[in-house]
Amino acid sequence: MLNPGQVILWKVFLIVFIFIFLLYLNLFDLYALDVFRSLCQLIGVTLVLIHISWLLAQFFRRYAQLEYIPPKNRAVLITGCDSGFGHQVCYKLDSYGFHVFAGVLFPDSESADKLRANCSKRLKVVKLDVTNVEDVKNVVKEIEASNLELWAVLNNAGISYYSPIEMGNDVEVFEKIFSVNVFGLVRVTKYCLPLLRKSGGRVVNMSSIAGIYRKIN
Repeated sequence: MLNPGQVILWKVFLIVFIFIFLLYLNLFDLYALDVFRSLCQLIGVTLVLIHISWLLAQFFRRYAQLEYIPPKNRAVLITGCDSGFGHQVCYKLDSYGFHVFAGVLFPDSESADKLRANCSKRLKVVKLDVTNVEDVKNVVKEIEASNLELWAVLNNAGISYYSPIEMGNDVEVFEKIFSVNVFGLVRVTKYCLPLLRKSGGRVVNMSSIAGIYRKIN
């Protein structure tokens, strides 16, 4: 059963097909061919103008909805900056002018050195193991001592392990994953909430589609 839109589409197709077929049999004169050509050009130009207008309307709509957030005296805490998204976001937010506290597991690593070398002096590399409550408390104290507003926390730190359920140390693997990806996120957010409430800031949680992926052999 065709819906109304499909019916209209088929009717247009049949009309155009019959018209072109009659032209092919020379049952229409050249004037009809010129009219058909002009009609096609008019339709083509109209569709192009509609498409361009639609793209411009979408662009201006998105631009009008953008909210400019001044970065002056505003700090952002990012966890898991040793590599991946967290590492790259440090460069982007630093270029915007924010004061970035980049949480890494190994402050003396090559990755941490790259952040120091390629970012401004506003960025500060801090040791942050999200499973260690003392690390989290120390970072929060350091942000408080900086007299900056904690404008956002980006919970990016995460790990991924694969282990067969029916063999191996599967329970230990799950404990490691949850300690970082779940309880670490909650721990960092918990100790940062007082500063976020004071600044009216926000919490951004990174996740992965691996959390919903399941394959059963």
